[in-house]
Amino acid sequence: MGLFGLFTPAWNSKNTAKRLAAVAGIKTDKKTGIQKLRTIADKTSYADVRQEAWTRLALEAASWAYSDLRLVAVEKIDDEITLAKMALHDESGQVRYAAMEKVHHPQLLVQIALSEILALAEASRSYQEIILGMSARLPPGSRLLTEAEYLNKIRGKLDPGIREKAVEKLAAQPVLADVALKDSSAKVRLAAVKKINSQDVLQKVALTDADIGICVLAAGRISDPDVLKDFALQHEKYAVRKAAVEKIKDDNILKEAALKDQNKDVCLAAVNNIGDQTILCEVFEAGNDKIKPAVLERLTGLFCDLPVKTVEQKTMEIVSANFNFRDSKIELIIKKIMDVVQNNPDISKHLFAPLQTKFNQWHEDAKHYDSDHTDKQETTGSFYGDSFSSGWVSGDCVHVDLKEHTDQKHSDVHSGKDYLAKFPPFFKD
Repeated sequence: MGLFGLFTPAWNSKNTAKRLAAVAGIKTDKKTGIQKLRTIADKTSYADVRQEAWTRLALEAASWAYSDLRLVAVEKIDDEITLAKMALHDESGQVRYAAMEKVHHPQLLVQIALSEILALAEASRSYQEIILGMSARLPPGSRLLTEAEYLNKIRGKLDPGIREKAVEKLAAQPVLADVALKDSSAKVRLAAVKKINSQDVLQKVALTDADIGICVLAAGRISDPDVLKDFALQHEKYAVRKAAVEKIKDDNILKEAALKDQNKDVCLAAVNNIGDQTILCEVFEAGNDKIKPAVLERLTGLFCDLPVKTVEQKTMEIVSANFNFRDSKIELIIKKIMDVVQNNPDISKHLFAPLQTKFNQWHEDAKHYDSDHTDKQETTGSFYGDSFSSGWVSGDCVHVDLKEHTDQKHSDVHSGKDYLAKFPPFFKD
């Protein structure tokens, strides 16, 4: 051994036990000890010494003053148990989340997800220290926390975001179920529900969770038709009923929900999910005013989109009796009606009278005017939804008696003229 070998520091010794013992002997209660560990971590040529130095820095260089150092330590440490401890207990959120990103061992993820203290023996040591430290200072009549109470207290301080990250990495269904049903944090339960496959667990969550968003998510992941039916018709929370209705394929169940539910959103969700024309027509005839417009819109959409031969007579009758020239699909509706009436004699005989009345009234409205009240004003205005403000009016704008003149009638007459030009009368006696 040369002269230089005499001055080799113990932490860089070739003897494994000696170099690790040297690192373990450095005190971290002072800044000098922290600095020495950092120097060792940077300069040693031994991986085991590097890891030991970084581990001690990560777990013992506490307080905000060393949070940046601990963040660097996370990058250097390979041991997942140390990383899991940091993820659970580090004072800095940034350090906790950086450590959590490097934890992949399934059992550690389970422990984190369930808010378990990683080393119960370590928790017990802390508990014993509390007893020793507090027993001499306790006021008369007070009591110490039991170890179970102490552990629960620690759990309560754990970052729910870390448990959420652990849940996102888990695949174990029993653990996910436990988290979904028991965790104190809504966002952790939500993360678990997103990954649960068990219909029974999803049903329990949807029935019992205090957070409506989680109940809805659970209901949305249920595929059992019987459970969906029960939820759609009986669940106490309307948002869950709505989520169930949106997944149901049975039009008869949807009909029941549309006609019986007290919540308009649930009724409309049911209506919008019904595909059978016959059932939609039944809902239209039996339904109340809060859902009829939606049913009519649904029937009108089917009427316009389906081939003529597949449009049922009842659908045709309801659409024909209730459409108006303000409908956004008016041109398509009228063209479809013309097609049906002209090419389907059996259907047209049922529709002739009401359609003749409707169309002829439009034509009369369009032609109706009082020559003594020609409107020659020049004003400005435009359409706003269903209302109309009189705009520039030409000299030949003649319409209803001025005493009854309103912007709505003005609009009706001009719209009537437009349709009169596009759709000449075709109902002849």
